[in-house]
Amino acid sequence: MLRTNFKNSIIKSFYDKFSSFSDIKNYLFIGKVTEWNNDNSPPLANDSLQEELNAWKNMLICKRLNADDVVFVLRRINWTYGTVYQEYDDTLDLYSETIPLDFYVLTSENNVYKCIFNNNGANSEYEPYGTGLEEIITQDGYIWKYMYSVRPELEDFLTEEYIPVEFLDELSYTDQRSLQLDVELDSKTNKNGSISNIVVTQIGAAYPFAVDYDLVDTDNDTAHKVQLNISAGTSTIHFNVNSNISRINDVYSNNYVVYIYSGSGSGQVRTISSYNGTTGVATVDTPFSEDITTDSYYKILPKVEIIGNGTGALAIPVMNNLTKQIDHISILNGGSNYKEASATVKTVKTLEIEKTLVRVVISPFTGHGSNVIVELGCKDLMIRTRFDKEQIQSFNFYNDYRQVGIIQNVEVVGEQEQQQTYTLDIENINSTTSILISEDTADNLTAYLNAIDDGNVVIKQGSDNNIAQARGTYIDYDSNTRTLILKTVNGKFMAYPNSTVYPLVIEDYPVEGSDTVMSDVEITRTSPLNYYNDSTFSNGQIILGQTSKSTAEVVNWTPTFFGTDGKLVVRNLKGSFIESYYNDLGQLINGENLIAFDSINVNNGISGFQTDRVGVIKGVARTQVEEGVNTFRATTILEVTRPSGITTPFTDSDFSEDERIKQLTTLAEGTVVGWSVSEDGTKGTLILSGTLNTFQISTNLSYRIQKLVGGIYLTQDVVISGISSPQVTRYSGKIIYIENIRPVVRGDDQTEEIKIIIGLWGK
Repeated sequence: MLRTNFKNSIIKSFYDKFSSFSDIKNYLFIGKVTEWNNDNSPPLANDSLQEELNAWKNMLICKRLNADDVVFVLRRINWTYGTVYQEYDDTLDLYSETIPLDFYVLTSENNVYKCIFNNNGANSEYEPYGTGLEEIITQDGYIWKYMYSVRPELEDFLTEEYIPVEFLDELSYTDQRSLQLDVELDSKTNKNGSISNIVVTQIGAAYPFAVDYDLVDTDNDTAHKVQLNISAGTSTIHFNVNSNISRINDVYSNNYVVYIYSGSGSGQVRTISSYNGTTGVATVDTPFSEDITTDSYYKILPKVEIIGNGTGALAIPVMNNLTKQIDHISILNGGSNYKEASATVKTVKTLEIEKTLVRVVISPFTGHGSNVIVELGCKDLMIRTRFDKEQIQSFNFYNDYRQVGIIQNVEVVGEQEQQQTYTLDIENINSTTSILISEDTADNLTAYLNAIDDGNVVIKQGSDNNIAQARGTYIDYDSNTRTLILKTVNGKFMAYPNSTVYPLVIEDYPVEGSDTVMSDVEITRTSPLNYYNDSTFSNGQIILGQTSKSTAEVVNWTPTFFGTDGKLVVRNLKGSFIESYYNDLGQLINGENLIAFDSINVNNGISGFQTDRVGVIKGVARTQVEEGVNTFRATTILEVTRPSGITTPFTDSDFSEDERIKQLTTLAEGTVVGWSVSEDGTKGTLILSGTLNTFQISTNLSYRIQKLVGGIYLTQDVVISGISSPQVTRYSGKIIYIENIRPVVRGDDQTEEIKIIIGLWGK
């Protein structure tokens, strides 16, 4: 079967064809003015050659599509009070096309949440709220994971059936996408392969000695409160002997845990290794890591033992206080890096029917929320475009149409390419700073720096108690010349006497988390090398991506104040630059290097290259440009007059929409899309689709126009004085989509919005 991952990959490849970097141009077309056999039930378009040929002949208008006209979409599932939502389960086909599962919701605030736990199939009565990184527990016991928010700019793509969703390919955002990016990075780095849920598959027998009460009774005589303060590192805990704890020695040993759920040291879970029922003192397997006081509340619960190839998972059971059976399992820590895991609820019962059986549910490999379009099963795109009334009026016809479709790389006569520009964020990879240390204080620094063998050690100026005014990565230190070399410097190092205010600081050295402050080192001179300045890049230069071999022409260059970064505006992009990105593990992968030159000559090669005109491409952003003319005519326009000697004026009723006309002699023919008459009635304009053969300008009576009336062509006193050929060259592109629809009636004052869903369905 085709997995959803594969469908998502294919649909993303198609989405990329709309990118500004793609060499494929996409157009949406409308056509077909004549009626179907049944306009209320149009025939399904088929994959035959004849269907494609007819679409070309019936075409009326083509409109260029761009990246803003297409988005990924998901099946819309509105959060509705009283509905049971499917919780995430790694054993289910969540993306089934025959039995779709409602495992995520869109809320009234246009936020999308994934259901992690549905409280044993309970009704959802509280709409999830919030955009944080941690899971959201609502009052009905549901657990939700915030995934993303629909930006206002994409609300036009919201329909009753679909929700827009975005694939993030930038390193930062200033709108709602920043929330989604935070979730993605947090999931990849902190929650990858976590245990999402532990499902109870068999309830089993009661656990009569379990103590699972929430904080209700604060009376010290009966409440489940710790009876003696203990310090971190202690392995014993004193339970309240006046409460309903068991008084049987070792009844809790090895099969139960103590859970501090409120007060000091809350959140700690320890296995009870021995227990004195008389004194209520339990010994735990691992010392407590935080202080616990007499204001701390505990629960004594059956132990949930998790075994797997990940680390850090921790769970406790939630008891039914009437039956003392386990109701469900609560995940305190999902851990990370689990690909395989199992869980057991410890018990002294030996009969299989008396055991509580559970099944572990593992999150996606990179965590919930790490890749929204994959996790929520996206396999559809929505293409949305509009024909406003000005565009309709410019083509001077208002006939209805019955077909829409998509063409790639059609030839358009007179189309002007938009002057698209791009902004590249560039990081200087060659900038360094040379720092000269005074001879009197060099010995204080030499021993430390000569011992450094880590290329990631950071040296800054300014102590921990002051804001570091400058910092850079250590490259080298020459003890003979007393010269320290740093790269990727942010800020400006300055010459300064030995001082506790602005000392040199070796960050995280010699041990991690411990800075070495060199307040007895004096800087006598600093020299920036290879820093960006206003003239590093200049207009008209060519830049080349060293990996992608893409090129572009520089339009504008703006370096940052310190010369470590800058923004390049370029045009005439050939290819696609590789920018920095976060991989599935949340690691930052640097973009490709670029180099700049004055020109590239086929015979002489590169000219004007300098070593300081280099950098790493951190990001590429398409700059918005005016759309200009992006709608093109696929019809033929005939200017007609009366033959010599005939003065009868034209009227609106001479030709009607959808009539078939033919020219004598040439036998060229077409279907009338529109007919208009000049004010004095001496001239007329015929707009035709579905033309065959070639019309010819002629006043000769043997080239008059005929029109089809009652199955017979009747000759009219009309000759052709001018012809405007279609702007769209028929058969020049590749039609990749056709949809037959019910008639869309047009008017001179309306705006038409067309939405098309492209997806992969089936096994």
